[in-house]
Amino acid sequence: MLFTLRRFKSVVRGCVGGAGRGRRRRQGGRAWWLERLEDRTVPAVITVTSAADNLTVNGQVTLREALQAANTDASVDGSTAGSGVDTIVFAAGLAGQTITLGGTHLLISSSLTINGLGVRISGNNQSRIFQVDAGTTVTLSGLTLNEGNGGPEGGGIRNSGTLTISNSTISGNDADLFGGGIRNFGTLTISNSTISGNTAGDEGGGIRNSGTLTISNSTISGNSADFDGGGIFNTG
Repeated sequence: MLFTLRRFKSVVRGCVGGAGRGRRRRQGGRAWWLERLEDRTVPAVITVTSAADNLTVNGQVTLREALQAANTDASVDGSTAGSGVDTIVFAAGLAGQTITLGGTHLLISSSLTINGLGVRISGNNQSRIFQVDAGTTVTLSGLTLNEGNGGPEGGGIRNSGTLTISNSTISGNDADLFGGGIRNFGTLTISNSTISGNTAGDEGGGIRNSGTLTISNSTISGNSADFDGGGIFNTG
């Protein structure tokens, strides 16, 4: 929050003397106060230039580094520093390429948008792909997420924030218990997307929902769970 310090002059006028006669007297003083300024933080556009998955300082910005820049509002490996509700985009040469994670999920702890250019992100059957923290507002668009393994829950995504997924595919992910594709505790909106071929050992092969869920113009098919809700298990 930004403030500026301003000063004003106060004037008090009156009369001295009696019987309505006298001269005017001026007493002046100055006072200071704080005035709140408009927040002019400009969100950053952070460009991913490498399909690798690392935090190595080599001048090539990975998706993991771009997310760290957005989460911390700082430059990482020469990236644009995050600032406000950032947008992560991919260099044109990465369109349709695959990013294979190295064993740990991608953390989103700040509000942001990822425009995916058809990029595929694989969890390599070793980790969940995205974890979206509470208090964030996130949009994922134009991505394919598969081969995520979320351990007990959320093979593709574990969401505790406000998440919008559009024009994306979440397929072939697995969780030992709940939400092979997505485990939702927050607010989840899905549009023009496909949730398919995900598996869960207990409930919600495609989606296990404990929050608020809205789905439009999307396909949910071929998901399975050992007990309940092959496609969706809903308690929200």
